[in-house]
Amino acid sequence: MVIFERSNMSKFCVKCGTKMDKEEKNCPKCGMKSIKLPDPAQLKKRKKKIITITSVAVVLIAVVTILIVYFANSSLVLSDIFTGLRGKTIITVNGYKVPENEFRFFCSLVLEDEDLIYHYMDSDDFDEVIKTEAKQFITEYICRLSEAKEKGFKLTKEEEKKLVKEIEEQHEKYKEETGMKSEREFYNFFYGISKKQFLEFRKNWAIIDKYNTAQEDEANVGLENQQKAFEKYKDFLYSKKTMILVRNIEELDEDELEKEMALINRLYDDIMEGEDMYSLIKGYGQDESVLQSEGIVMINSAYKDTYPELYEWSQDAEVDDVDIIETDDYVYIVKCVEIVDFESLKDTDEMKDWTKFFVVNENIEELMKSDKYKVKVNEKNYNNLDISDLTNEALDYFKTIWGF
Repeated sequence: MVIFERSNMSKFCVKCGTKMDKEEKNCPKCGMKSIKLPDPAQLKKRKKKIITITSVAVVLIAVVTILIVYFANSSLVLSDIFTGLRGKTIITVNGYKVPENEFRFFCSLVLEDEDLIYHYMDSDDFDEVIKTEAKQFITEYICRLSEAKEKGFKLTKEEEKKLVKEIEEQHEKYKEETGMKSEREFYNFFYGISKKQFLEFRKNWAIIDKYNTAQEDEANVGLENQQKAFEKYKDFLYSKKTMILVRNIEELDEDELEKEMALINRLYDDIMEGEDMYSLIKGYGQDESVLQSEGIVMINSAYKDTYPELYEWSQDAEVDDVDIIETDDYVYIVKCVEIVDFESLKDTDEMKDWTKFFVVNENIEELMKSDKYKVKVNEKNYNNLDISDLTNEALDYFKTIWGF
């Protein structure tokens, strides 16, 4: 799962419950990425139909009054009984109707994807991109869930109890920190859906996980599929394994810069003469993350936008090539130590894992394209759905992280 946070509160990892510092982007225990979610959707009041028989109206008013008193002290919400209060239906997949509040919840999950946001953040159609991605996410989610249930996958009583216990324990941790003792208030605030909806989602996700694991175990990971998987995910798999010594020149004056470049050229000469580069990185490197990775940096397509100078150099780099790359703020001494291509990856556990992932996803994509799964979008409700509050807050969060 994901980490949900709000700027004025401590945050916890939803997966493992670890408390995190506000500035931490990933859970220090399990590594899950955090995302600051916006205010949840306010549930709309259902329009009452005109009732002409006075006695029926009186009974209805009495029932609603009793329900309001009951729900004030319960984790249930009226929308769990009167499902129309979840909002208008946005999309229907395989007979499953996705109401407005659930669609917004899926939009929030899509807005976890930092790369997606970075790529489309300047687009005039950014909100539409997120809604389109949410439609795809929902379709795949329901498709996988339907396939899993069709093949008999379900949670055991013990698994379900364990899941519910984990969620309850997470709420116990949160409520003291947030002051939200009401479960109803808590789930509406953090997720924009009811506890019942959230529990259903988590249970379904656990069923899908069991299904995916079984499908991966049965996947054909022969060389032909490995080659297809490599081509499909080449942007992630093809890389240049490098060692990098980083020096910060951002605030140096002219004399200091001259001395710094003299040091860098001396270090470059030492490397060319056979000096152990990692020893030099430990002694002179100024990037903590590179030090933690023992000087190793895998340069792939992800570096194209974030570190364009390193990416451009890597394109023609061969093993044992060493160069000095200077930018406005940093100078890098870079050495290519390995080219990670299909030949070096084939039949490895890593390549087989990617192949399993590829095979399962290819099968699901074929099913989604078939006539088996009917997708119907209520165009009027879809077009009228405003998610700008979600997208604006996600953009504000990531721009703060990126330093924009």
